[in-house]
Amino acid sequence: MEDELRELLRELVAGTGAESASVVHEATASDGDSEIKAVPLGMGGLLEVAYRGDAGTDGRPAAIERSARALRACARRWGLEQFPAIAVRRNQALDHNRVRDRIQSYLAAFANAQGVVNALVTVRHEVVAAADPLDELQRERIPFLLKQVDAEVRGHRGETSHIEIVRDDLCAFAFWVDACLIAFCDGEFSSDFLRHRAKMVTREIGQLLPYLDDPPSAPVQVAPIPE
Repeated sequence: MEDELRELLRELVAGTGAESASVVHEATASDGDSEIKAVPLGMGGLLEVAYRGDAGTDGRPAAIERSARALRACARRWGLEQFPAIAVRRNQALDHNRVRDRIQSYLAAFANAQGVVNALVTVRHEVVAAADPLDELQRERIPFLLKQVDAEVRGHRGETSHIEIVRDDLCAFAFWVDACLIAFCDGEFSSDFLRHRAKMVTREIGQLLPYLDDPPSAPVQVAPIPE
C-alpha cells in the first residue's frame, strides 16, 4: 500500500518538476526558498508539493488535483482509515523511475523466452515491475505463490536462500533480500533453459534493487545506476 502511494508521489514529482511531494498530517511551513502547494486529502492527510522557482507552472494545479484524486482512490481501495506520512524528493523520483525502467527491460527480455507469458519481480511481497501489465488471474495467484516460496526458504534456512518453484504454468525464483522473480508460463518451455535465463536476469536485477531504497542524503555517497 505504501509503495503504491509512494509511486503516485514519484509520478507527480517527475511530471511537474517539483522538489518534493509529501503526504503529511499537519501543514508544513515554507522555508522561504520554496513554494508549497497543499491539497486536503481527507482521512487525516494533506498533499504538499514543494517547488523552487517558476519551472513547470503550466498545468501544475491540474496535475496536483489528479494526484490527490489518485491518492484518495488508493486509500479507499486499501480500506485506509488514515493516510500514512510519506515523502518523495526529486532525486528519488528520477532515480527510482530509471531503476524500474531498467528492471522492466530485463523482465521484457526474459518474457520473450519460449513458453513465458509474463514475468515480474516482487520485493517484500510487493510487485516492483512486470514485463507486461498483470491480468486479474495473475495478480490473484501471486500472494499464495509467495507464501509457498517463504515456506521453502524457511525449510532451507542456513543452507540457501535461492529457492525455486518450477511448474508447468508458473515458475518462481527467490533471490536477493526477500525478492522473487515470477514467470507465468504456457507449459512449453525447457526447465533447464528457464533456470539458466532466470539466473542471468536475477543477477542483473539484484544489482538494481538496492537503488529502490531511499538513497543517502549526500550525493557523493550515491553510486551511479548500473546501465
